[in-house]
Amino acid sequence: MSETPVASEGRLRRALFALPMLGLSAIMTRAFAMGKPIAPVLQGILKDLRFTSPEGVDVGIIKEFYRIPILDGIFAHITVAFAQLQFFTDQKAYWHSLVFLTDFAGMYAVGLIESYRPANKFPALRFPVIYMFLSQLLGIGFLAPIYFYLFYVFTPA
Repeated sequence: MSETPVASEGRLRRALFALPMLGLSAIMTRAFAMGKPIAPVLQGILKDLRFTSPEGVDVGIIKEFYRIPILDGIFAHITVAFAQLQFFTDQKAYWHSLVFLTDFAGMYAVGLIESYRPANKFPALRFPVIYMFLSQLLGIGFLAPIYFYLFYVFTPA
């Protein structure tokens, strides 16, 4: 039996080789700044605890659901942001939310499959739920390059 020698490369070399991947996070940080800010709109809805549209849709917003202040604060914003999928008051916002969910589902599937690999011993790669939760808050365009950078560096060759 002949064994094929396995080329081993150090983590430092892999980290340096994959460094340009982190440039994508920097580009996405700039892209976030170019978008129209939606935070003031969401803050207004949460302040009034009403989602109102010009077409007559008027729905009350429940601000305390979990009775844990940090979770209620986070999920109140997410719920209001995705209200367009329920009420279809703005066509652009509806399609933006729908495309986001379909893109996010694909990224989540990749994260789940890759985290199951036995070679992944790095804790941040073993629990993609944490990564996906943070991606909802910070943006998947920002965190995905960081995740795959860590994945490349810490997964054995």
